[in-house]
Amino acid sequence: GLIRAITDCGAGGFASALGEMGEKIGVRVWLERVPLKYQGLKPWEIWLSESQERMVIAVSPENLERLLEICRGLNVEATVLAEFTSDRRLVVTYEKETICDLDMEFLHHGLPKRVLTARWQQPALADPQLSMPENWEETYCQVMGHLNVCSKEPIVRMYDHGVQGSCALAPFGGVGQDGPNDAVVLTPLLGSSAAVVISHGLNPVLNRIDSYYGSLWAATEAVSNAVAVGANPKELVLIDNFIWPFPDEESLGALDRAVDACVDFVRATGMPWDLRKEEPYCIYDRFEFDVPVGDRGDCYDRYLVRLEEMRQSVRIVEQAIKEFPGGPILPEKMPRRLRVPPGEVYGRVEAPRGEYGVYIYSKGGERPYRLKIRSSCFSNLMALRDMTVGHFVADAVMILGSTDIVLCEVDR
Repeated sequence: GLIRAITDCGAGGFASALGEMGEKIGVRVWLERVPLKYQGLKPWEIWLSESQERMVIAVSPENLERLLEICRGLNVEATVLAEFTSDRRLVVTYEKETICDLDMEFLHHGLPKRVLTARWQQPALADPQLSMPENWEETYCQVMGHLNVCSKEPIVRMYDHGVQGSCALAPFGGVGQDGPNDAVVLTPLLGSSAAVVISHGLNPVLNRIDSYYGSLWAATEAVSNAVAVGANPKELVLIDNFIWPFPDEESLGALDRAVDACVDFVRATGMPWDLRKEEPYCIYDRFEFDVPVGDRGDCYDRYLVRLEEMRQSVRIVEQAIKEFPGGPILPEKMPRRLRVPPGEVYGRVEAPRGEYGVYIYSKGGERPYRLKIRSSCFSNLMALRDMTVGHFVADAVMILGSTDIVLCEVDR
């Protein structure tokens, strides 16, 4: 219970991490306190530099010393570099000089959001006409030296790829420590048998032809690499951290197909995907529960999954009852009409039949300018055609029933 909030310093560095964490209240940052990997960095470089291995933690002042004590015991460098305020401003200083002083409302909502349209069309491509090479050795060297094929060891060495000697299997091996391994195995708790496997997959050429199949290839390669070093396929999850080119219609259409591929891959392989665990909302992060998945994909399998989901729901309710606070629940009447601020938002929850999402585009009135509902039942119904291939017409009733759709939700 020491940590109130935590986020990484990925894209945007401290600017992204602290700017997001202090959005509702405000934050003051002292950049001169930041430990530097390279000396001589300018204030804006310190503020914006990406640093994946660094995390920003919010902790109450009364718990600060206890947190620092734990960090020292684990040989983790921890520095107090900011404090949250109540003025809803982002104030950044470097050796008493003000580097940034912005209102949080302007920072997060000052610029109008673009409404982007996605469009994808199969590119007209022809198979390349290749002649038999005259010199196989030279051809082999050219292939192995291509940037898409050759070792990325010189690039990886530029980043912090080994932290505190916790690699049970390093990214590179061999005599020269430059031969890539299938994956990385980390032991974050020294002396423990617990480990974390990290792998990746990539196929830039196939992605340019069709991002759906390129993403399927990448996910398959990543999972295969993880299994090759001993990972349990049932405990794997995909990280949907998309890095995409300029957001024109074609690129966004390709991105949409890549997302579909990841969703289809996760469902086909039975990976335990649940928004309450992947992106916790409300207080689901306080509860212990499992994500039921099957391994056969037939009607009886879906029935067993539904039963286990009921058991896990009871498990959540029992934990909630133990933590139920005293006092009145929603004592004040909620307004019948809400005036939504201008902008767009997409919210999603884990419904009984999958992800249920609502997209709202508002111009500031009491009614949304645009509203779209992503019905989980409607999405599940789309799989009925593929699920009934090879079966009898009479089987369709049971197959449809096993998906447990609600027709009024399908109609939205």
